[in-house]
Amino acid sequence: MWQQILHQPPLSSLAFSSGTELASLPCSGSGPFGRAPGGWRQQALQSQPQRRLKHRACCTAGPLQPISRRLAALVTTAASGAVAERVSRGAIPIPGLGGDDRQAGDSAAELPPNTSVTDRVWMDVALCSEMPRGDRTLGDSAICNATEPLGRLVIGLYGEQVPQTVESFKKAVTEGTYNGTVFFKVFPGKFIKAGRQGSTRMGDIEPPRSLPVNADTLSSASYRLEHRRAGTVSLSLSENDDDWRIRSRSNYRNLQFLITTGPGPTPSLDGTNIVFGRVLEGLDTVSAVARVPTFKPSERIRFYNSVARFLGDGRAEQAQRQWGKPLQPVLITGSGIMT
Repeated sequence: MWQQILHQPPLSSLAFSSGTELASLPCSGSGPFGRAPGGWRQQALQSQPQRRLKHRACCTAGPLQPISRRLAALVTTAASGAVAERVSRGAIPIPGLGGDDRQAGDSAAELPPNTSVTDRVWMDVALCSEMPRGDRTLGDSAICNATEPLGRLVIGLYGEQVPQTVESFKKAVTEGTYNGTVFFKVFPGKFIKAGRQGSTRMGDIEPPRSLPVNADTLSSASYRLEHRRAGTVSLSLSENDDDWRIRSRSNYRNLQFLITTGPGPTPSLDGTNIVFGRVLEGLDTVSAVARVPTFKPSERIRFYNSVARFLGDGRAEQAQRQWGKPLQPVLITGSGIMT
């Protein structure tokens, strides 16, 4: 390797922030290292406070090249075997060495996401026409007695793209996990959310006990679909509102989902939530839910909350859970698999 480095053309003056200086010197006889192969040698001189590394060029050396090109040549020549191997495999793309071309070929061969609908589920949605009941007895999960139907959602599921997510969602629907629970967050122009785990008396869900671990959350391919249009249905990961004590359980399985309301895309959700379906029928129902009045904190409350979160006050997160909460409960009164 040293022989290869010595064959490189000389470096012109270059000062580094560390105090090391590279300088080219005219050709003159031999020194303590003798004349190096390839027509140039190096002499190391050290002084305080600055260290100088001087390269001496012979009379036959060619004209100085631009410093960037010569540095690139020197670094490429001095690369270790491991790095050179990674370059040859395209792991480190260097123009002219085939890495870029190889990566471009891999991208071209990558298949697009599969958004074919494999299954359909339905959900009936209603608005409580009265405030939540305060006289409920222990075990009474009915949040309200009188409801105003808002419509039915028909959701197409992408079972080929994210099979485990779809299977978990279907199992929850089949077992009635979402029945009698609420859309607990509504953000007009962004999304609505349901499926938070907790007390069923408060409209939260109790997940099935036999759900397997969702392997889709560990696959980068699961996050490729984007939230470009209204009615996109995704597994809520970055926007998850489940209590941290629930999420820390070994048997925790996330069943919280969101539906985008439109009219435009919601790029803030891309790459961190798993799209597993879309609303095929009932976008008017999604819009009706998005129009329900919600709790909106003032700018002053938002400011104090951000300060409290910065200071590590756990009450700030608890208070923020109320933001976007509908002032009237929005219920999922029924659900099922369409055959």
